[in-house]
Amino acid sequence: MQELVKLHGGDIRAESEIGLGTTFIIRVPFGTGHLPRERVEADRSLSSTSIRANAYVEEALHWISGEPATYDVTPEQARSSGDMPALGEGTRILLADDNADMRGYVRRLLGRSCDVETVADGQAALEAIRAQRPDLILTDVMMPNLDGFGLLRAIRGDAAWREIPVIMLSARAGEESRVEGLAAGADDYLVKPFSARELIARVSSLLELTRVRREAIEALRDSERRTRALFQQAPGFICVLGGPKHVFEFVNDAYSRLAGNRDYLGKTVREAVPESEGQGYLELLDRCYRTGEPFRGLETSVQLQRTPYGPLETRLIDFIYQPITDAAGKVTGVFVEGYDVTDRVSAQSALRESEYRYRTLFNSIDEGFCIIEAIPAADGKPGDYRYIAANPALKAQSGVSVNVGHDTIRGLLSTEAQSWIDVFDEILRTGEPVRGERGLLTSGRVLDLYSFRLEDATKRRIGVIFTDVTARKRAEAELLRANQDLEQFAYSASHDLQEPLRSVKIYSELLAHRFGDKLDGDARNFLSVVGSGAARMEMLVRDLLAYTQAGQLDRPAIPEDAGEALSGALANLDGAIRASGAQVISGPLPSLRVRATQLQQLFQNLVGNAIKYRRPEAPPVINVTARRDGESWLFSVGDNGLGIEAEYKERIFGLFKRLHTGTEYSGTGIGLAICQRIVERYHGRIWVDSEFGKGSTFHFTLPL
Repeated sequence: MQELVKLHGGDIRAESEIGLGTTFIIRVPFGTGHLPRERVEADRSLSSTSIRANAYVEEALHWISGEPATYDVTPEQARSSGDMPALGEGTRILLADDNADMRGYVRRLLGRSCDVETVADGQAALEAIRAQRPDLILTDVMMPNLDGFGLLRAIRGDAAWREIPVIMLSARAGEESRVEGLAAGADDYLVKPFSARELIARVSSLLELTRVRREAIEALRDSERRTRALFQQAPGFICVLGGPKHVFEFVNDAYSRLAGNRDYLGKTVREAVPESEGQGYLELLDRCYRTGEPFRGLETSVQLQRTPYGPLETRLIDFIYQPITDAAGKVTGVFVEGYDVTDRVSAQSALRESEYRYRTLFNSIDEGFCIIEAIPAADGKPGDYRYIAANPALKAQSGVSVNVGHDTIRGLLSTEAQSWIDVFDEILRTGEPVRGERGLLTSGRVLDLYSFRLEDATKRRIGVIFTDVTARKRAEAELLRANQDLEQFAYSASHDLQEPLRSVKIYSELLAHRFGDKLDGDARNFLSVVGSGAARMEMLVRDLLAYTQAGQLDRPAIPEDAGEALSGALANLDGAIRASGAQVISGPLPSLRVRATQLQQLFQNLVGNAIKYRRPEAPPVINVTARRDGESWLFSVGDNGLGIEAEYKERIFGLFKRLHTGTEYSGTGIGLAICQRIVERYHGRIWVDSEFGKGSTFHFTLPL
């Protein structure tokens, strides 16, 4: 009431006597001369929702009586008629007003469907808000302690409260008052006196608007959370820079992995990543922010200190600077997105280097090399093969000229093509490489080939590397014939020499027996030399015959027992074993497809040598063992004899190679050569481990 009187330039006072009553005296000047021009001429912009002026009088009267006005609809009637929206059940409303009648009226009006709390001033309102947050606040303007504007400032200044909707209640009408209230942060402005319909409509509308706004804000926040989560999980590095100084507002994990774990948020790029200074990236950010034009970099180098106090590391990145604009199109920041491509670039560089080396090798090797690719037939199986790569040596080695990308196996090799295609089909099917020699009828050459499926089986490609061995095969054939002739000669010569040697030996023995007592010392000595020479010659011829026969026998159809072969060898050496006191120890020996006579000769030569080359002070101890080694049997014959010096370990397997004179140890120097020939006949190998003075162990392998 006082506010209304003051607005008209008047004053109000009360005269009262206890027990007799009270008189309110209001004095208002006539005319409008004492009022500001804008207040006199301004039209009323806020019209009342009441139809009759006396509605306000009636509502004011029922504040005192507590009874609803008889000529204004009650809140229940208005809501049931559909003329007024319903308030949400459980809604909490806080009313701050120093007028007790107004507090009671609003409580009765809104309390039927809402939880209404009333306080007498702004300070009490703040305490009520702290105790329990309301859904909506109604506040008078003029209140003691803390007025409505002070309460509004406190609410809007607290982050936890600033979204609470506020309706200001005031007796000050006019657009100016409304603008003042809204400018202070109020959501609505309601002029006293007001009707029940108007209050409930304003409260209901603002609650609904607040609900919609809250849902929109939550949806926006949810969208922001999803976007941040998406950015956080992105494989590439992402950051958001705000303002002209490029302040970090968001950084994902990939960015931290690239630049290192640092304190980014709220800092400028210069502050968070000081090593970026002088590398050109800050200048690019400035240009992007200033011009609004994006920038893209590919495989650019950046130096970063990725660990605290660590060295600068060079990384290669693909990136883009994208300007961020507001609704008006003004640039507000820069969005940074990219990938660390250091490993990819290194891999590509290594691949290019590998391809270069491969191409250099491909073009420079003397062997012919080509890659062929299957051409599917109608049934999906390979019908032909096309040349997709060929090196310069291919023509020189094969005698065939290839047009890469066009020529096929069938087109080049005509009648012999199918046999080649069958081999290549099998390689594709099994993945197993094929090695061997093969004649090429088209050019009349013999090729030594190695054909293999390339790693990517889906591309159905085969690599073929080959060498022209035509000249070698001719030389091998000639050498084979020469060796056969030589072996035949050696066999015939050694066989034919045995008869005259036998005669020399027999007659020298007869001469010594019959006429030995008639010969002088020199004659008897000469006769002894003739006899011993004939005996050594007979042994040499016999060993030569054994050597030639060692490479002529075929593998037996059934396995032979190596243990029985050893027993036969020991039986033949029985006299030497007894005379030397030798001890031969044997473990389990296998059966294998080797001629028993050759196995026996192997053991006899090796055990015989162990007995022959023994140490004088110790009887021979010989160990014979065998164990499986992959696709072969590994035999070992060890002794405790003289041993062999390292420089002679290869020489001893040569024909007629001896380490001792004939006067020291008997023999022809062929025994180990025979052993080697037998072992190599079965595609095995033989070698010796020895330490001079500590014995020797001979090892040899034979196929399963």
